[in-house]
Amino acid sequence: MRPTRTMFGAHASRWSASAAVSFAVDLWRYENGPPWNFLRRWESDYHGTTPLKIEAESEMKTAIVIMSDPRAGEEALGRLFNGLAVADEALKAGDHVAIVFNGAGTRWPGELAQPQHPAHALYHAVREAVHGASCGCAAVFGATQSVEAAGLPLLKDKALPGTPGILNLHRYLTDGWHTLVF
Repeated sequence: MRPTRTMFGAHASRWSASAAVSFAVDLWRYENGPPWNFLRRWESDYHGTTPLKIEAESEMKTAIVIMSDPRAGEEALGRLFNGLAVADEALKAGDHVAIVFNGAGTRWPGELAQPQHPAHALYHAVREAVHGASCGCAAVFGATQSVEAAGLPLLKDKALPGTPGILNLHRYLTDGWHTLVF
């Protein structure tokens, strides 16, 4: 099958039918990330030339709130691991990432500081994005000392009666952050 010049513009004569179908399938599935990755792949894989020079600076802001309790077992570990994995992926994509520990999740920093913990390496890979733990939540769940020992700041930017102050999660929403809770 010979592609028509109107199908893909001036470069159509360099396309084979299978390359056109492969490109269309890739585009449809969105398997390789943002759409500009398809252009890079199309230019290099299907055309046999050098990749396009398309640079996109990420404007995505992702706040990851870890609330699962490490005492809750494997399900909680799965939540933590998935939250840290999303953070790792977002950091590698150049996104702005904020990881915070809230509620019973303030117990995690003490656990993650232990080298034998299964998520220890992943935690340290995303450590630059960890902003801290809610001060009030750490006090309620008895995690203040372990949070401090892990070197994290205790966040108390919102006054709440009966607590030393808590992390203001609403700030992430009003500032346009995509907020994920694990």
